[in-house]
Amino acid sequence: MFKLSKSLIFIIFALFLGCAESPVDTACVDDSDCFNDDNYIQYVCDTAQSDTCKRPCTVETESTDCLASQYCEVSADSERGICRQNPVSSTDTN
Repeated sequence: MFKLSKSLIFIIFALFLGCAESPVDTACVDDSDCFNDDNYIQYVCDTAQSDTCKRPCTVETESTDCLASQYCEVSADSERGICRQNPVSSTDTN
């Protein structure tokens, strides 16, 4: 019985970890569809390219907003941008 309980706990934990980054790939129409929690990253909807929730950023805070393998793309008419995958880098350390 203990072995079954231990296995069940591991499966639930694995499922939780698998879902931990799901807001990044969530389909959206606007920002209200994205993950919103004051204690976590406030994702924004990438309506310009993918209609999925992405990390927001500003050029000034790019190094803390985006992962190491990403860059901050900000349009000329906006202060806020979206973290995009850097085609040169393939390592995420943040």
